Amino acid sequence: MTRALRFLVGVVVGAAALAVLASGVEAQHLAEVQQEWPVWEMPNLIATSAEAPEEAGDSPNERAFAGIASALLPGAGQFYRGERLKGALMLSAAAASVVYALTAGIGEDEVCLGPTGQQVCQTAPHQINSRFWIGLGTAGAVQVWSILDALSER
Repeated sequence: MTRALRFLVGVVVGAAALAVLASGVEAQHLAEVQQEWPVWEMPNLIATSAEAPEEAGDSPNERAFAGIASALLPGAGQFYRGERLKGALMLSAAAASVVYALTAGIGEDEVCLGPTGQQVCQTAPHQINSRFWIGLGTAGAVQVWSILDALSER
């Protein structure tokens, strides 16, 4: 592929990943807004502190397991915690970033040697360029975001 075509593919993949992430965040926000009101229950005034029910939400062990799952595969912790849309978005964003790194980041690139004005440029096949590191960095950032989100309280 030519340099311009690889750049165009990278821009399209990046824009698609951002669009998918934005639509998923909006859909999750709408789903959170449409939740029903909780039903009021009579509190147990006789229970001691040892018998008191746990707070609503995930226990620290469940959050830790979700964090470990997200460390192994971005979005797995969100799937474990029941946030399927967010998990799918994180997994697809990480996969798209790795695909971008491998397709746009490895290929023919110009290598120029010599002082300015007398540079000798030649194409070097199968060279790693800056787009490779940008793709891997984005995938790493998505994975860190996935881990921190899985560890957070709801």
